[in-house]
Amino acid sequence: MKQIAQIINNNNNVAVKQMKHIYNIWYSSVIDEIKEVTTPYDYNPYEKQLVVLVHDNMWYSEMRYMEEEFIELLNNNNLELKKIVFKYKPKYEKVEKNTLINYNITQRAENYINNTACKFDNKLMEEYFRQYLTNFFHYTNFNQWIIKG
Repeated sequence: MKQIAQIINNNNNVAVKQMKHIYNIWYSSVIDEIKEVTTPYDYNPYEKQLVVLVHDNMWYSEMRYMEEEFIELLNNNNLELKKIVFKYKPKYEKVEKNTLINYNITQRAENYINNTACKFDNKLMEEYFRQYLTNFFHYTNFNQWIIKG
């Protein structure tokens, strides 16, 4: 399996090469505090517009007023820009509390797990599959699953 770096380096896609170029310029040009809270997201070559995601609300308010400085900085580093659009997007989204229902493994589910897992020749695979099905039926009602299936 290829690594992402190999795909990007060997890719003939112009958009991928452009974004790689933009990433290199952005992360080599801006100060460390800004590198940590920003991600170049999209580049429109026709309008020469760069969209940058800002992951910190305080920096987002500041950066909107510094657009001209960023354009000058990036243009001095071989990138042709007319506009930078900053968009606020938190780096980590809030995750809702776990609302999954836990089910007890019934005898019927246990029989199904045993009858299915024993078909593996490899004991390690059999054990992994047994664990997988057990975990699956902790969060899925076996009787409803059989009816749906």
